[in-house]
Amino acid sequence: MGDGTSYHVTWPAYAESYTVSPLILIVEDEVILADSIATYLECHAYATTVAYNGEDGLRLAAENNPAVAVVDLRLPGLGGLEVLRHLHEVSPGTEVLIMTAYASVATAVEVIQHGAFHYLSKPLDLAELCAIVAKAVIHGRTRQDLSSTDCRQ
Repeated sequence: MGDGTSYHVTWPAYAESYTVSPLILIVEDEVILADSIATYLECHAYATTVAYNGEDGLRLAAENNPAVAVVDLRLPGLGGLEVLRHLHEVSPGTEVLIMTAYASVATAVEVIQHGAFHYLSKPLDLAELCAIVAKAVIHGRTRQDLSSTDCRQ
């Protein structure tokens, strides 16, 4: 992170068949950071929607069913862990990335046990975030494709 590492994700061949940009929900109370993440992801072919608190994030998730949600752990009101728990109810296909400035092994284990796809420490490396978002989109689409296949058999 900030160490000059280059991140690159290769999309599988079938990903080219998707004509709609994946929607990424950003739930972050720091307006400048939230808007910076949104702008960066939009420059990398993602559609974004931003919520500045957990309650609005859950509402937007229920309305829009985003491919990925990038959620701050410490939010005013409904915190990131609660958002993670409820996101699986209102938008079960959404992959969740949790980010925090207060990283610890115990917290990382807890959010992963509650179903987060990945855990990121602030300050964020936007290139790394973009690569992880791409992996989360692919994982979610693969999971949906597999569950569709299971339903047809």
